[in-house]
Order: sequence, then C-alpha cells, then structure tokens
Amino acid sequence: MLQLLAHRVITTVLILSTGGAAVTGGGHAPPKRPPQGSLIRTGIPGPRGPRGAAGPRGTAGANGAAGPEGSEGREGREGARGAQGPVGVKGEIGASGPEGRQGLRGEAGVEGKQGREGPAGAAGGPEGKQGPEGKQGPEGKQGVEGKQGVEGKQGPEGKQGAAGVKGETGPSGAEGKQGPEGKEGKEGKEGPEGKTGPQGATGPEGKVSYYPWERYNDLRGWSFDPATAEATGTSLVSGTLYLSKVSVTPTATLKHLLIYIKTGGTSLKANETFAGIYGPEGELLGVTGDMHALWESAGVREMTLEEHEKGSLTLPGSVTWVYAAFLSNGSTNPKFLAGGAVSALTNIGTTEATSYRFATTGAGATSLPVSVKASIKKESTLAIWAAVN
Repeated sequence: MLQLLAHRVITTVLILSTGGAAVTGGGHAPPKRPPQGSLIRTGIPGPRGPRGAAGPRGTAGANGAAGPEGSEGREGREGARGAQGPVGVKGEIGASGPEGRQGLRGEAGVEGKQGREGPAGAAGGPEGKQGPEGKQGPEGKQGVEGKQGVEGKQGPEGKQGAAGVKGETGPSGAEGKQGPEGKEGKEGKEGPEGKTGPQGATGPEGKVSYYPWERYNDLRGWSFDPATAEATGTSLVSGTLYLSKVSVTPTATLKHLLIYIKTGGTSLKANETFAGIYGPEGELLGVTGDMHALWESAGVREMTLEEHEKGSLTLPGSVTWVYAAFLSNGSTNPKFLAGGAVSALTNIGTTEATSYRFATTGAGATSLPVSVKASIKKESTLAIWAAVN
C-alpha cells in the first residue's frame, strides 16, 4: 500500500514538472495530457494492481570511495588448539635458582648389605704410662723344696788384696836382646868456625881473551871491532838462522846480546823472530823473547838473555867463544850492521872441525833449534856484528 501511494505521488510530481506529460513505470501507457492551465485533482487511489515482472538488472556502478574504517570489533572466541610445532633449539642453561626448602624426611630405607672392610687406620698414639703397682697379695704357703740346680759360672775376680811383705831380691836374669834403633835426633847447632888451613899451591894461569880491546867498550866479547863495520848494513833472509862467533872472557856470565840495526823491518811475524846464544858444541845456552816489534826500528838493540832449560849462561873456564844467533821472518827483514871484508877472507883459516867464524843453518826456520851442530855451514857473504855483556 505504501509503495503504491509513493508511486502515485512520484508520478504526479513528474507530470507537473514535465508540463503535463505523465511518466510511469511498469509498462503502463502514459495518460493523455490535460489541457494547459487546467486544474488537476487527485482522485482516491484505486486498488493495488498486480506486481509487474522485475525489469532487467542494470550495469553495476563504479565502486564508491572507501568509507572510514570502522571501530575494532569485539575479540572473537579462542580458536581450536593447533597441532604441536617442532622442538626448538635448546636454549642456554639459565642461572640456578635459589635453593628450595628441604623436603620432608622420607622413611628409612631397608638396611643395605655390609660393605667390604676398609684399610687399617693409622697407628694409635704412644703407649700410655704404666699404672701404679698394685698392693702385694698375702704370702703363699711354702712349696716343696726343689732339686738342686746346676752349678753357676764363676763370679768375677775379687779386688786385689793388700801387698805382702817384700821378699829378698832374686838373682839377675839373662841380658835381653838389643831393642830397635831409635829415630835420628835433631841436628845440633853449628859448632864454632875452625882455624884457617895452610895456603894451597898457586893454580895454573888462566887463558887470555882473544880480543883484549873488547874491554875498552866495557863488553864481555864481540864478533869484531865495530869501528871496522860497513856503514850500509845487510838485510837478513826470512827463515835463515845466522851465526856469528863472539870471543868471550872465560867464566863470564852472559846477560845481554847486542846488535845494531841500520834499517828496521816491516810486518815481522810474532813468535818467529828471535836471537840467542849457542855453545862451542852447538848446544843452545840462552834465548831472547819475541823480537818482531823491537826489530822494526833502527838503532842499538840490547836484548835480555834467558837461560835455556838445558843450557847455562855462566860459562866454564874452558870456553873462550860462543855463537850469537839471529832469526827473522817478515815481509821486509831488518838490515844489521855487518863487516865489509872480502868474502874470500870472511872464514879464512877455519874449517867445519874448527868452527866457522860466520855461518848459517839453512832455510825455513821459525824458531831456534835446540842444537845446530849437525846443520852448520859456511857463510861467506854476511858477517854480522854482535856483542855480549
């Protein structure tokens, strides 16, 4: 009813707005247009007609703009519990919580079997002191007399009794054997000096030095007068041992060996440069120390002699001459003061048996040999001046 009434109202309005043309829906023919200016009256609505068939559905309109978001709805009911998920990675152990209260003590369990015996404990403390002796009990009755025991051992010897009266002296016994010789006593003090004995016979006259003029220079001996030496000097050869015969005063004690170096050597080898003294039998009597530093400069060289372990520098009365020996090794050897005599006259009148005045012992030496007797040979080119004091 309300729908029909609304339909008629809408239709009337349309007629008035369109100038009398009626608009209807539902397939009804439009009413005739009334004359212009006529008054239209609405009659009483008729009965409702049958509902017409539904018209075709129109095309869908464009989506309108989204409306404002509505308020949050109420929380729905809890859903059903899902299946259990896989076990997660084990997390780190958390810190220990506080210790809980001790639970009630449970009932005592059944007693277990006895365990094995444990090891022995440590030794106890020291033994306690003995308690006081108890009171003596009453004396018992005497028993039956036993058999006699075995005789005991003899007791210790008693103290010596007092001395008896001295008896008469008996006859003398036989003489005993002589005892061992006692230790020698200490030496007694020296007695007073005895009287001087008679003077002995005069001894034979001693030998005179070959060269008495050596005393003019306060020397014990030399190889020749230095006033006759050659001014230029002569160089030594490395490894060659040179010998110069030096006349000496009998019974002299030799302390120094002297030479004169005209030009010092260079780069002389340590412990391979020496001088020394040999006796008439070729034996080494004394040596100097290492001369490599001293022979690298010019001038008089007074070299201290030391006795060889098998020789002596105190000469016996029968010795009137010795050999002065010289050995040098280096890049440039020193030039020694030497004689300027004609080479043919250097050893005139001497032989190997009578000992050459100037000689050598070969080459390649680095130290003075203990003996030169078997290796001496004549030297005619170098007469080295040497002296001893």
